[in-house]
Amino acid sequence: MDSKQVQIPGIRDIDLFLDFLPYLKSKDSSFYELVDEAPQFPYYVYSPEIVDLITLINQQNMFHFDWVQWSSEASNYLEDPLQLENANLTTVMNLLFTMVRAERFTEGLMGEMVDKGIVLKLLLRLEKIRSKIIDGFHGALLGLAIADSMGAPLEFKNPGTFQPVNDMTGGGTHNLSPGMWTDDTSMALCLAESLIEKGDFDPVDQLQRYLRWFQEGYLSVNGHCFDIGNTTREALRIFQETGEPYPGLDHELSAGNGSLMRLAPVPLFYFTQPGKTIELSGQSSRTTHNHILAVDACRYMGSLINGALVGFSKEELLSPHFSIVPGYWDEHPLAEEIDEVASGSYQEKEPPEIRGRGYVVKSLEAALWAFHQSESFREGCLLAVNLGEDADTTGAIYGQLAGAFYGKSGIPSEWIEKLACKEMIHEKIKGLLAHQM
Repeated sequence: MDSKQVQIPGIRDIDLFLDFLPYLKSKDSSFYELVDEAPQFPYYVYSPEIVDLITLINQQNMFHFDWVQWSSEASNYLEDPLQLENANLTTVMNLLFTMVRAERFTEGLMGEMVDKGIVLKLLLRLEKIRSKIIDGFHGALLGLAIADSMGAPLEFKNPGTFQPVNDMTGGGTHNLSPGMWTDDTSMALCLAESLIEKGDFDPVDQLQRYLRWFQEGYLSVNGHCFDIGNTTREALRIFQETGEPYPGLDHELSAGNGSLMRLAPVPLFYFTQPGKTIELSGQSSRTTHNHILAVDACRYMGSLINGALVGFSKEELLSPHFSIVPGYWDEHPLAEEIDEVASGSYQEKEPPEIRGRGYVVKSLEAALWAFHQSESFREGCLLAVNLGEDADTTGAIYGQLAGAFYGKSGIPSEWIEKLACKEMIHEKIKGLLAHQM
């Protein structure tokens, strides 16, 4: 499958479907009539509105799936409409398209689906999915910042040497106030701002903003760059000297987590283009971290965040080698150590095997372990940051995925209230969402 052909309906696409809701809800609407021009072959004449809906479904067939093979799965949903209450965006769109395709062989099927209220249920489910996508956009960036701030007081502390946190606290190496975040969030905001203002992926512009943060404290919680990784620092030095768009280092000590921690804006901005999400998630690493493990950790996490926004269950997301683009890893394999994590290796481990270290494989493993072991944003966040060591970054990696999955509504409101400089973060969320409208 050509990953560039795979698209996901965005919010503006969903809104086109929701325009039909008043018509489908109205008891006065006439959806079709039967015309008996031939004794044995009455045929259906659909209303202009239903014709327009069928046309829209054909136009929005973005998933390029084998609808004939999938039709048996579709039957399960149609025979038990209660299943629709948990259907994700992919499933809803596949169901709509399967109905339209099957109409070619079973005349009047679409009319029957409208009469039974199935089409209405699908569009009502789309309405809920739309709200969940927006909730997930907010949750991904807020979750990153909140979990970053939760871990900041524990940064550089070894497991067993500190009292585990259960709320936002201050202090730590940088003596931050409760709710203040670190370089993880600052760099994510720089990345988000670049995507929003340039309207596309521009590595040089991203690096210019990272450099401004490093030199001037731009988009920092306190106006200063008080924390920066060695690999990032060196990449910015090289960029300043050469203008190289991908100055990220590629040696055995450069497989750090400094690109994975800031990733969320990429899958948010390219939400409707999952193939591009995966590709550019990897490219976003190369500006500072060019090691294959860092690049592939970002590719894999970009796919997970995209899948969480679409509405895949946690079980589906954490199944072996999940990809939002089916078969993607067969054509574009992950590096061996990242592939092992993607296979679910962390699901059979516990601390001290699970460690929140700066090595990107360990960071990815720790964040996914916390996500797998928990049933809420709060529970998983505390598991992640209380691993200690590189706690703020383990938290940020966990927070962007868990935030996309649980949404802003799933993040404790008291943590959101305590978060410092919320207006900076909300401004970037607003810009990322505007790109989808």
